[in-house]
Amino acid sequence: MADQKYFSPEIVAEFLTNFEQNELDGLATAETYSQQLAIYLVQNELANAKFLWKRIPEDVKTATEELQKIWTVGCKMWLKDYTGVYTALRQEWSEIVKPLMLVLEGKIRDHLFELVQKAYTSIHLDKFSLFLGMTADSALEVARNHNWQYDDATKMLTPVKRDTGARKSSDITIKSDKQLGILTDYVSFLELIEH
Repeated sequence: MADQKYFSPEIVAEFLTNFEQNELDGLATAETYSQQLAIYLVQNELANAKFLWKRIPEDVKTATEELQKIWTVGCKMWLKDYTGVYTALRQEWSEIVKPLMLVLEGKIRDHLFELVQKAYTSIHLDKFSLFLGMTADSALEVARNHNWQYDDATKMLTPVKRDTGARKSSDITIKSDKQLGILTDYVSFLELIEH
């Protein structure tokens, strides 16, 4: 996978500033548009990607197959069609865009893994593999590496819930009771003022 240290927020911000200045100066090329579009996707800035796509001259769009492929990935992301995203990412990318697309695929996979871990008490292996965009065997290996339980007979995975530091319900009740008391005091005070 691409080394993520090269995609620190500071470096990305500098890249985007340079790309945008090149665009304003009329120096933007298909290559710079491709990089800028890919960076917006990596940052999950889909609105910025869409506006950039609209600004790219039509002749550049039609002449640059890779730019069209990157936009296809963006469209699939916009629609939350993650199976389509993984399919669109499985392309031959230029050396300049390939690291960005690898980082994007990893970020999407990590995001969906976390969503499944939070939202599901159990999930079928085939469905889980679709979320991760990988074969069932690879998905099972990922699940086992995270200590998930697997029932071979039903092919069901049971995610291990991460400790998110969520508050206990008793903490919430105490806070709610305290807030209710404050609200009661405030209403009582307002009633006193009216009389």
